[in-house]
Amino acid sequence: MIYHCPVDGTRLEAKIMHGGGIHTCPTCSGEMINYAVLKNDPALKKSAQTLWRQARSSLNNDGVACPECGSKMSRITSDELGCEIDLCLRCQLVWFDKSEYDSLPREEIKKKPEGIYDGLDEKTRDVLLQFELDTVKKRYKDFNDPTPTGYKFWLALFGFPIEDDDIVTDSIPYWNFGIVGLCVLAFVLSLTDLRHAIMAFGFVPSMALRYAGGTILTSFFMHAGWWHLISNMYYLVFFGDNVQEELGPTRYIMLLFFGHFIGTLLYMILSPVKDIPSVGASAGISAVLVYYIFLFPKSSFRYMFFVWSLIPVRGQHGRMFYTIRIKAFWFLVIWIGIQLINSIHQVNSAEGGVNAIAHLGGALVGLGWAYITRDARKMQ
Repeated sequence: MIYHCPVDGTRLEAKIMHGGGIHTCPTCSGEMINYAVLKNDPALKKSAQTLWRQARSSLNNDGVACPECGSKMSRITSDELGCEIDLCLRCQLVWFDKSEYDSLPREEIKKKPEGIYDGLDEKTRDVLLQFELDTVKKRYKDFNDPTPTGYKFWLALFGFPIEDDDIVTDSIPYWNFGIVGLCVLAFVLSLTDLRHAIMAFGFVPSMALRYAGGTILTSFFMHAGWWHLISNMYYLVFFGDNVQEELGPTRYIMLLFFGHFIGTLLYMILSPVKDIPSVGASAGISAVLVYYIFLFPKSSFRYMFFVWSLIPVRGQHGRMFYTIRIKAFWFLVIWIGIQLINSIHQVNSAEGGVNAIAHLGGALVGLGWAYITRDARKMQ
């Protein structure tokens, strides 16, 4: 993508500096850097988190125009940072005027052993790094992401998406964790007779007014099995922390349960089978998922898969793991497509299973909520 300097309109030049890809203006020497590059620099991680936190709470939108989306960036004036910086929360881009980047407070990092590029002059090192980057991209194309390590490896191994760039939160999402805790507690208590608990507290369309309609709420906390519970709670934690911080606890809970209510109502209207109970928090989570993607449209997720190859690939054969990065927009497109296909099958069959109709109902709530609050997000 071609970017232009927000100060003088000059075309920005792409370079590899500061541990990542940046764009510089040859005229004013300004620099455009992705927030993730700052956050991943150990010496600048604290300054990057301070910048993000102050941008979220700032009411000053008199910064320069974002080189990507064109809207005014948040202008951060901070004694803690020692300079005036512009940041676009939507695109996660930071604009530094000349020498502002170099003036950021840095933490002292213990020096690592010398690498293969240490000791070279800056120009030679940049050329070698660019050549290495181009080689990797050419060889692996979309499959150039490193395999996740630690707990993320196990999450990815079981098919869960991994957040490519963890979005910083300023506070612990206690309300979100509280809802997760209630769902886990309800499931554990139901294990004595899970089938009876699902029929008693799940939402059955033909008995919608049971307990004065209370099953439309209790069905949110009920789950049909361990995997149903674990997958739903993972997605709730994955997307919910940032959405709760954006909306605040009250509006976040309203979004979550309104998505569940509309999804359940849509299931009652469209499902041809009226005696199968609907349980789970996935309709509400669908609302949170869609809102998250509209809140962070430039974010991306990684999925891991493995293949067994008898032909050497990358100098190896046998079992190999690969990861692929998916932009949030395409993740949403693929997810909605899957829900539409499953909903059509659900409407035309008499079988139970995944309640895709409720997922679509929740997604519509997330979409509507994002549309209604669009002006408020632009002012942040």
